[in-house]
Amino acid sequence: MRTSAAQAKSKLNEHFESLRQCVNDALTERLETLLQTVDNVTQQSLVPLDRCEQDIQNRVDIAKEILDTGMYVMHVCYHCLLLLLMSFEKQDFTAMMSSRV
Repeated sequence: MRTSAAQAKSKLNEHFESLRQCVNDALTERLETLLQTVDNVTQQSLVPLDRCEQDIQNRVDIAKEILDTGMYVMHVCYHCLLLLLMSFEKQDFTAMMSSRV
């Protein structure tokens, strides 16, 4: 009786060890498949986001260039206006007005 009980225990342990290994292999394979799926979805999702990021950066660069150009024009125009006003102030309008009369 003891021998048959020991054999039954041994067979149960072998069977459950085989079953445990089979389940472990199946779970490992499923995990690898799911991880690969996540990697694929991530790669596919990043392509449009990368394009969008590049498009936004290009538009920011254009806006900065326009702003810099506008600032330069304002600076130049301001100095031109100052020079015009200074030359206007230096003119002797009283002599010009008296000569017209």
